[in-house]
Amino acid sequence: MMDQMSEQMASMARMYSQASVGQTDVETRLIELAITVEKLTGKLDQGQTQALERVAASQEKMLARMGENSGDGIDAESRMRLRSIDVQMLRILEEISTGRQESISEIRGDLANLSKSIHSLVQTSPSRKK
Repeated sequence: MMDQMSEQMASMARMYSQASVGQTDVETRLIELAITVEKLTGKLDQGQTQALERVAASQEKMLARMGENSGDGIDAESRMRLRSIDVQMLRILEEISTGRQESISEIRGDLANLSKSIHSLVQTSPSRKK
């Protein structure tokens, strides 16, 4: 009877150590995922900034060409169109930023829920029940 109990205790110890290793592995992967999400966010920010800089440069070129073609500058209609483009670009930028923030919040929430689920699974694993 004692031998059987000691075998069961050894088996439980092995299962607990395997669960601990599995939990550590999952936690490591979650940290790597969070780091990757942060890097992705940084790249998205850079891409947006570069796109807006290209649009601004194009507008400046367009203004320069219009100034060369008309001796006294830009007409009122062209100014209104440029302002409209600027306003629309700002709206797009705000929507992209809002969407990105919402996506990041959702991902963080999902990661937190996943961590809690994994933690509860480890806590209720067969090695803990015995």
